[in-house]
Amino acid sequence: MRFFFDRSMPIRIARMVAAYETEHTIRHLDDDARFADSTPDMEWMRTIAADTPPWIVISADFGILRNKAERAVLPESGLTFFCFNKAWAKHDNP
Repeated sequence: MRFFFDRSMPIRIARMVAAYETEHTIRHLDDDARFADSTPDMEWMRTIAADTPPWIVISADFGILRNKAERAVLPESGLTFFCFNKAWAKHDNP
């Protein structure tokens, strides 16, 4: 399986999971050279949806679920999307 953490999730959490996970691929949006800091959600979601095998998205961005256009990308793309509580986004303390 492949897990893709978006920018709403701290990069440190993704890297920590990657350090301990040996069977699965873990990537954070900021570690993917295909995407600039300004890449819109719909663009990166469509791009990773075309990857094989598919990614499982880990997010704390409920805005994706509230935005009609962004939410529509999920069933179109076939991405599996897990949205964590916003508190997870605050776990970036040094």
